[in-house]
Order: sequence, then structure tokens, then C-alpha cells
Amino acid sequence: MDEKDKQIERLFDNYASTLEPNTRLADKARQKMRKSTERPTKRRAWLIGVAATCAVVVTTVLIAAPFFSSDKAGGWTNNASKPVFPVPSAPEVQHYSISEVRASSVNADFAKQYISTELPAGANIFSENYYACYIKETDEFAYLRAVLGVSYNGGNIQMSVVAEKSDYAGDELATEYKHVMNGTGYNSYTQYINGEYVTVSYCAKDDYKYYVTTVGNADGGKELAQSVVKSE
Repeated sequence: MDEKDKQIERLFDNYASTLEPNTRLADKARQKMRKSTERPTKRRAWLIGVAATCAVVVTTVLIAAPFFSSDKAGGWTNNASKPVFPVPSAPEVQHYSISEVRASSVNADFAKQYISTELPAGANIFSENYYACYIKETDEFAYLRAVLGVSYNGGNIQMSVVAEKSDYAGDELATEYKHVMNGTGYNSYTQYINGEYVTVSYCAKDDYKYYVTTVGNADGGKELAQSVVKSE
């Protein structure tokens, strides 16, 4: 630096030292600095608020999701309907033929578990045989058969009674009684065959199905058939 430049520098220094401090300029400078620092602070606060709001929304969705999921996921549907539970299906009926059955002779006390022996007044049993019938392959009880001789209404009536469990179905029985196997009520019909009235009756209950054939007095046969059906 030459002597001229040094002289100019000294003149500026001396001039600056004689100036009074300008507080307005300093205040403006501080205000500008404060504004410049407040802007990032407000922006950071805004960003933090947005992030917090997003976090609340995500948490709410995650908590509520199981209640609005589909039935496949085990929750409720979005229309607030309850999940549908499967309804148990009815037990399958086991079909069998007479050749698949073995019969064992039983007494009247055993038979009373499946048929009613309270016959109409004036009816007298003069012969009776009872058989418990089992499926050979599984040894499971399928039905009770009763063969009765009853004197009633001025004559003798022969009766064949089958009380079959509701979850079994004999092929021969279905063929023989197909004309009266309608619904769960009591049904019967009578035919005159070879000089005898033959009455075929059927009644379905919750646990058993009753097949009854009587040979003899038609009206008496119907009454006897109804009387052997075991009441609830």
C-alpha cells in the first residue's frame, strides 16, 4: 500500500470515530435478526404439528381396523352387522338293509324304553315277542321290533311294531311304508287283503320313527297302532 492509500484509510478511521452511535439502525438490525430466527421456529412448529396429526390418524386407523374388517378376518363388517356363524348340519341318516341287521330277543322292560305298552282299555296281550336289532358291522342299536297278539274290540289282532332311531333308515321299511311316510304326523291306510283288514301306520317323532302293521279289525287296528307310539 503506498503513502496515498494509507492517508485515505486514516481519514476514514478518524471520521468513523467521531460519529455518534445510531440506535435506530441497531434496532432495525435486531428486528431483522429476530424475524429471520422466528421464521424457521414457526416452520418447525408447523411441521411438528403436522407430523403429530398424522401419527394420531395412523394410530386411530390401526386401532379401528379390526372392527371394520371383513367377516373372513373374524371382525364385523363396515355396516355393523354381526358375523354369521355356521349352522350345524343335521346328522346324516344311515341306510341299511335287513341282511345287515342282527336281532336279539329282549324282554318287555327293555321294549318299554322305545314303545308304549299302555294299550286301550279292554285290550289284552295274549302273545308278545320283542327284539333289539343292531347293525352287524358297527354293533349299534338301530330299532326295536315287537310282535304282539292282542284281543280287542271283539276279535284278535296281530301287530308288528318297529321303533327305529331317527338317524337310521331301513330300505325294506321305506319301501313297505312309503305311502304313509309323509311329514311328522300320524298317517295310516287300510286295505282288505285275503279276507283280512290290513292297516299300515307311520308316525315320526324327534328321536324315533314308528312303523305299525295290524291284521284284523280295522278300527281296532288303528287304535292299537296309535297307542304304541311312545309319548314325549
